Amino acid sequence: MVNLETISPEDIEQRSNYMLGGSGSSFWFDKSISLCFFADARYGFNAEHSWADAPVVAHIQEYCMTEEVLGDLYTEDGHCKDVPGVTQSSYKMPTMLIWEVNNQLSIHIERAMTFVTENNSDLDLRVRIHEVYGKGFMKKSKISPDAYVQVALQLAYYKDAKKFALTYEASMTRLYRMGRTETVRSLTPESCAFVKAMVEDNRSDEEKARLLHEAAKVHVQLYKDAMSGRGVDRHMFALYVLSKGFNQVII
Repeated sequence: MVNLETISPEDIEQRSNYMLGGSGSSFWFDKSISLCFFADARYGFNAEHSWADAPVVAHIQEYCMTEEVLGDLYTEDGHCKDVPGVTQSSYKMPTMLIWEVNNQLSIHIERAMTFVTENNSDLDLRVRIHEVYGKGFMKKSKISPDAYVQVALQLAYYKDAKKFALTYEASMTRLYRMGRTETVRSLTPESCAFVKAMVEDNRSDEEKARLLHEAAKVHVQLYKDAMSGRGVDRHMFALYVLSKGFNQVII
């Protein structure tokens, strides 16, 4: 679904917040994917989760952005070029829909609007763009970028909460037909050892680097296992669902 908005959020945080919850009357969240174009020509999209996972819609967006730069789509004055073999079909101008709303329906609409507004206002979102270094530095250091970030998340959470917490990371299982995701449990003894070394600060820089590499190595193996069908979460969940269906007692 394409949404032509009349607002222009000031920055990426406001745009991101809007794409998460809308205004309560901006777009439908049950559509497969909603493309939202703001009044200042900036753009965002929101995808309903049941049909696809994040990398799928990310690949769509990446393709569109790449084509914008490399696809030679526009004339010098900024107009779209004709697409060979494609003819513009006839179309009708959009018309405003006039709704008939009775008192009972109006009550439900007001209640839903209040619910959405309260939940949107309860959301704290901060978007920060890190430009000091990127995945090039991580790869040069011989560390998987994904593992680097996951271990960094463990360190950040421990410094804030003063404890560890079981952590979920989704791994794609698209090596298999109809594959979706499997869980990677990124909290490991190796990541804990690295975090403690950093927080307690009683190890040499060389030892901290060694522990980081060890934690990253274990994480990469867990990720490979998950994407290769050797995870455990989905299997356990399937057994749980079956047990409920057959009224079996789980011990």
